[in-house]
Amino acid sequence: MGLLSGVWRLFGADDDVEQVNTLHYPASQGTMAPQKAADDGIIELPQALTTTIFVVRPEKDEDGKRAFSPRTYAKFLLTRQALVLDVNSLAAVDVADATRLVDYLAGVAESVSGDVWQVTKNIFIFAPQGVKLAGDPLKQVEVL
Repeated sequence: MGLLSGVWRLFGADDDVEQVNTLHYPASQGTMAPQKAADDGIIELPQALTTTIFVVRPEKDEDGKRAFSPRTYAKFLLTRQALVLDVNSLAAVDVADATRLVDYLAGVAESVSGDVWQVTKNIFIFAPQGVKLAGDPLKQVEVL
């Protein structure tokens, strides 16, 4: 966390969704078949919808206090947006706090009928209902 983010937190902006780094990934719905060519010979392709996947890396500040807000992370899932959580930095300082954060977000994901996927030991994907993951198999975390 840098000086600027500390100033933002001082003014109470730690719950602001816009502070989180985002990765925009174009996702399409339906087929991407080209439309019939117009009279001028130009083929129009359907527009791809943009889905935002939030990538967050929670950390603690120099005083050992949280430099992140779990409520902000929960807002992503509650608004049906996917979240990639990298707790490597947090787990290096406080494993118990990292575990609590993952458990909390797993509960939020369960409340929106979502899934939790473990990418690596300390990286998780929280996906609300309707978000499908494809590609190499990931370990799905069972939420009780």
